[in-house]
Amino acid sequence: MRSINRRSFLASSAGAASAVGLGAAMSGTVGAGVANAQGLPLGSSGEVPLPNPGLVGVEAPAGSVDAATQVRFALPEGWSDWLPFPKPDGARDDQGAVPASGAVPSPDGAKAFEVRGPQGTNPVYAGSAVGPTGSSAVDDFLRETGQLRTDALVNYAGMPTIDVLGIPVVPRWAWGADESITWWDPYYREAQVLTVHHSVTPAGWDTAATMRAFHRYHTLTNGWGDIGYQLVIDPAGVVYQGRRSGPIPVFQGIPIPGIRPQATVGAHVGGNNSGNIGVCLMGDFTGAMPSPAQWGSLINVLARLSAALNLNPAGGVRYVNPESGAASDRWAISGHRDWMGTGCPGDMMYNALGAVRGQAAAARAGLGIYPGSTGIPMPPMPEIPNLGS
Repeated sequence: MRSINRRSFLASSAGAASAVGLGAAMSGTVGAGVANAQGLPLGSSGEVPLPNPGLVGVEAPAGSVDAATQVRFALPEGWSDWLPFPKPDGARDDQGAVPASGAVPSPDGAKAFEVRGPQGTNPVYAGSAVGPTGSSAVDDFLRETGQLRTDALVNYAGMPTIDVLGIPVVPRWAWGADESITWWDPYYREAQVLTVHHSVTPAGWDTAATMRAFHRYHTLTNGWGDIGYQLVIDPAGVVYQGRRSGPIPVFQGIPIPGIRPQATVGAHVGGNNSGNIGVCLMGDFTGAMPSPAQWGSLINVLARLSAALNLNPAGGVRYVNPESGAASDRWAISGHRDWMGTGCPGDMMYNALGAVRGQAAAARAGLGIYPGSTGIPMPPMPEIPNLGS
């Protein structure tokens, strides 16, 4: 899984620490050293081999991931600059602070990495999380159809999809989810609201590999048992099934017009996951906007989900947490930061949510009575233009 050009990572000085073994979970404990802003002793893991390009992160004392928790990569030209780890944005409802960082993708050509952070910090490598055979259904499909490419963004327009309310969704088996590591059994609650996220982690050129890395990192490192979001949209506008569900993505069963559907409970808004469908844009939208294809796909997804949930995309709802009974007024389409203290879905995307709501409302108005999902393969939907561009 390629991600970032290595030239942007180069440090002005080179150097290397002593190597450590991968071990069972690549978990060489960071040694003692100076203190970070929270007064915790800092240290370095030393050089950790990077077997393949992928995501790296840290397991750290709960709540201790801050700007002093950083990573650098060993490149052919030398060591990169130190990069901060983002804080994880999601969480299970039954879970406290996650003792892990957000993930950082390794740059092209990286052969090793080093982390530094509070004492007790362990390096974690998520990798591209291919299946047990060393391949995946998505790679096999692309290879057989002559679409497998290693020089540019993979085009998944021809990938198998499942019709979910008129949304073509690439199912988990097609992007190569390793179900042997998934340990969270789905449960369902009546869907009430929609929440927009960004992954922060760049998409990379192979977005199915990025999905596999998300799955492994969310499942094993963050301890969520599965990927946190119900749906993920890549820069080409392709929609991927995230969290495991019933016979079709997102829902327990095929939605019936006029009846609010039961949705699988995710791990994307800690404490308010039940009845809350998370739609994640792959990428970092702190200082950038989604591509037109990604934006158009988001509008289509939100419009059709709003129709299924009988929501006004531009309006508000009274959200009632089915677990605690707590009620609060929310946007029908919220940003993650509307629920809790986080930068998600990025400043640029969050500021554009007014336009998202308006365009989703206009798109929904043109749907009439939404078509029920057939649960069978369907051709890609036409792109909804970005009316704000």
